[in-house]
Amino acid sequence: ASGVCLAYLNNLGQLVVSLGGKEDGQVVFVSLFSVANAAGRLVMGYVHEHFLHNRGTPRTLFLTMPAAVTAAVILAAAYAHVTHLYVVSLLLGLAFGAHWSLLPAITSELFGLKHFAPNYTTLKFAPAAGSYLLSTRLTGWLYDTAAARHGDPHECIGSDCFREAFLLLSALAAISSVAC
Repeated sequence: ASGVCLAYLNNLGQLVVSLGGKEDGQVVFVSLFSVANAAGRLVMGYVHEHFLHNRGTPRTLFLTMPAAVTAAVILAAAYAHVTHLYVVSLLLGLAFGAHWSLLPAITSELFGLKHFAPNYTTLKFAPAAGSYLLSTRLTGWLYDTAAARHGDPHECIGSDCFREAFLLLSALAAISSVAC
């Protein structure tokens, strides 16, 4: 799910242009994603600790929420207009931040503290690999395919330019949520 958020973030410049936005119009959306990312870390950091200590709810259960939110929001992004990207960026930033507030605590719970550093570092490879595979390879290839259908091999303008990629990314985030 975090790889899906990074795929959105990495392709935001082309997404804004494809939806009819300004050439450098992604700046506000990246900023919104970043602020929401920080807020997601703070809020979910408090929420999962509160429910763990007051109700005994395991932290791992809370990992399903960011993945489910990511799946729903990236599905909505597949049919979004450029003005919808404010909400999309906000919600994906919150989900991405929530994911990263949970990961260190869950790593220590599942694997212990003795080898925390190598375990946590290994888990950080997943978003890096996901970002590369989902963003550069999958989303880029599907974008290029849509651009070719539009008659331009380098640039795609239209609401369908990222639709196939976002539908597939939504399915992957949904699988991630079920796996959590």
